[in-house]
Amino acid sequence: MFLKIVVSPYRCSSWSFFHSLLTQYLTVNFKDSDSPSTTLKDKVKNYEKELIINALKRHNGHRETTANSLGVSKRTLLYKMQEYKIFEKKH
Repeated sequence: MFLKIVVSPYRCSSWSFFHSLLTQYLTVNFKDSDSPSTTLKDKVKNYEKELIINALKRHNGHRETTANSLGVSKRTLLYKMQEYKIFEKKH
């Protein structure tokens, strides 16, 4: 199933990070295996976490570059990494 998300131009504190990531229409592919009881809020959090992880991989874990590519501050990125328990692997 495909879901087209439209982000309105207003900002609200709980959606500001999400809004900054999605400035245009996005087509998000939610797998059919997703539970029908999964809420939109949960799906948005999962998608946001996936975006952060992919951006970190793309920028080899460099947080400042990752934050810039996502259009957020480094502080916001670190907050979201803590919230979603995204930790860097130590070599």
